[in-house]
Amino acid sequence: MFHPHAQLADIGGEVGLALVASRPIPAGTVMWALCDFDIILDRHVVADLSPPYREILDRYAFISPDGDCILQWDLARFGNHSCDAVLHSVGFDVEIAVRDIAAGEQITTEYGNLNRDFHFACACGARNCRTHIRHDDSLHFGHVWDEQVAQVLPLYRGVDQPLAAVLARRPHALDVLEGRRPPPPSRSMYCPASRLPDLSPPPEAGPGRIPAPPSARSRYSVTMPLQSLDIV
Repeated sequence: MFHPHAQLADIGGEVGLALVASRPIPAGTVMWALCDFDIILDRHVVADLSPPYREILDRYAFISPDGDCILQWDLARFGNHSCDAVLHSVGFDVEIAVRDIAAGEQITTEYGNLNRDFHFACACGARNCRTHIRHDDSLHFGHVWDEQVAQVLPLYRGVDQPLAAVLARRPHALDVLEGRRPPPPSRSMYCPASRLPDLSPPPEAGPGRIPAPPSARSRYSVTMPLQSLDIV
């Protein structure tokens, strides 16, 4: 679940749709936490999905260290990348603001730890832009992200946390946020290419009706809002 003081806006240019803060948000605020509405599919389930569903996952999902495909149910899926992201991960199920976010500022995240099998040129415009984003960036730059997280974790208790009820259902994450255990290093969130799910459509797939997803084998059985995702 994403922070309630974020909204989706068209900021124009090459960026288009983006998450922006509707009011000032202080550093140390948890901006996203994995919740019961998020859909988690293992790679065997993904392999059975028809092309329209794989296209949704290819566009919006990220991959856990175990190779599970995670589709966020709310605005979180629209976060754009920046090499100077305002959000960084505390484990794979929580993201925290590593600096103050001004009202109207874009809320960016780091695609280098999404475990996606991609390599794309980056034009985020940050002074520290890496120019290219790769699947294994967490192995090379994770220590930098970890330092940023470590600096703001002590702020967690002193700022408003609208997602506190969601975090209460994630005791391991809460232990890290409240200082009872150290945060996992970013490199521990890495999923090797051999375990990544295949999100490419099967070659034999053709047009037709979209079958129901095989939710009986997914961890959470939640109906996806197909109209809102422009599925015809």
